[in-house]
Amino acid sequence: MADKIGYSYVRLSADSQLSGDGERRQDTSAERYALLNGITLDYSLDLKDLGLSAFSSAHKKRGALGKFLAAVDNGRIKKGEILLLEAIDRLTREHPIDAYDMISQLVRAGIEIHTIEDGAIYNWASLDNGEARRLADKIDQARQYSKRLSRRVSAAWEEKKTKSEFPITRRCPAWLRVEGDQYIAIPDRVKIVRRIFTETANGIGREAIARRLNLEKVPTFDRAGQGVANNKPPTATWHASYIQKILRNRAVLGFYQPHEKRTANGKKRVPVGEEREIYPPAIKPELWQRSAAARAERKLKGGRRGPLHRNILSGLCICAKCDGKMTYRAKGKRSANYLVCDSAIRGTGCVNRVHFRYDLIENTILDTIIRWRLLRPSLFASTNDEEKRLAEELASITIHREKVSARIANLFASFDGGPSKSAATKISELDVELEATTVKIKELDASLDVARGSSQLLHVDRIVEVRKRANEGEDGAYEARALLRQALHSVVKFVVFFPEDRNAFVALKAMIMTFVITKDGDAKEFKLHANGNTVFLDDVGNGVALGDTPGMVSEWQQLNADDVVDMFKLMSF
Repeated sequence: MADKIGYSYVRLSADSQLSGDGERRQDTSAERYALLNGITLDYSLDLKDLGLSAFSSAHKKRGALGKFLAAVDNGRIKKGEILLLEAIDRLTREHPIDAYDMISQLVRAGIEIHTIEDGAIYNWASLDNGEARRLADKIDQARQYSKRLSRRVSAAWEEKKTKSEFPITRRCPAWLRVEGDQYIAIPDRVKIVRRIFTETANGIGREAIARRLNLEKVPTFDRAGQGVANNKPPTATWHASYIQKILRNRAVLGFYQPHEKRTANGKKRVPVGEEREIYPPAIKPELWQRSAAARAERKLKGGRRGPLHRNILSGLCICAKCDGKMTYRAKGKRSANYLVCDSAIRGTGCVNRVHFRYDLIENTILDTIIRWRLLRPSLFASTNDEEKRLAEELASITIHREKVSARIANLFASFDGGPSKSAATKISELDVELEATTVKIKELDASLDVARGSSQLLHVDRIVEVRKRANEGEDGAYEARALLRQALHSVVKFVVFFPEDRNAFVALKAMIMTFVITKDGDAKEFKLHANGNTVFLDDVGNGVALGDTPGMVSEWQQLNADDVVDMFKLMSF
């Protein structure tokens, strides 16, 4: 009688086992078992998974066992042939349902499974004769052993991650590398990180940043640059998604947040423990805050600004009739572009269908601000030290609030059921701290707004500087207009458009000066100030209380004073 054909499957879980006797032991026992039982071993498939886990199914997903199962499916392995194993845990340590599915697949195909260690044979007949129960016990034992081992290893690893102040692995943020027991900054990469945050703070979107880096052929962050071996080929180009990943990564501030893998709550990775400062920071908190504020503004007011950042007034322009936003309408290269009430063009109630020339409005605003800078520099009194101090304090406390919020989230994520009494107490304490920091942030925001309103020299000087660059080539124009938009939004409070005389009312931050742009593009200056609850408008020495006696000074005031007062009610003096 011809010998049966058998295939010896050898598996070792970890690379560390390769230096031991496991591989030789499994080979020898398979050869001896085959000789004693009349089995001819076929080595053509090379069924060895060295360093692949049966607990995570790695041996099926990318190992030799997966190839064997495919060979069974396509008929390469014939009915009646044998799979030889040292023990059932060489074949699987998976969840019992997954283990039963795989073994059922083999048995239904007529493949016999022989385990050498206990002499068991699993086939259609034996599983119907008592072996199924014993097989289930062995699968469960293998699974539970791996789970206990995984918990012990994970606990030891998490202990290192949550407490160690020194590198425990060579993997770290892409702009750092490990040397001995220290994290060392990679200068060229830190410059790129700072550039990404600076350009974001200046109003440039992540897609534009990625495109600019690619055009300049700036190298991407591969692992080889950190001295870490990586089998995956490096990404050749920058992507907006990676720019966003960097912008959200608090490691740029020096923070490290440990994580662990979990599947019970449907998440792959969840934060554990508290954030710790262990990395050298790549940027200052103030730059992080400015970048975050710019991203929040883009999210609130819209993302991409077009290839040339044409509308640098977006988010500032208001319709006097409905208090809604004015939208930018491009008429093509040969025609002028306009601002028009969004509600009116969409037919949702507003009757203000007047189109205002965009270039006339933008140029008049910029020309007027620049003229004031040259002729009346005292208008923009410089107290940059106070603004800088408040900005740094705001950035610091905002980062602290993010840290407190993360600690609360981590505490909730750390328990499967309800929180323990001590955890509930800690969460309550953190909630109080979170509320206090939120109040402080609001106070600092208000103080900073006042400081910037009375100290806008830096922003105005930036307008003067970049205005000349706005007409350069496409790349130069985009960057210049992005900077121009950022500076303009730091100086201008709002622009209100009145259809009756086709005028636009422009107010600077803190109401240090306002002016009206006529339909011909002339700028007529006004000074607004408050006395009690009354707002006064001064026009070349003549005063009028808007809301008490509208219409006394000019036709513009007669038509629009009430609308202006209504708008002021929405603003804070």
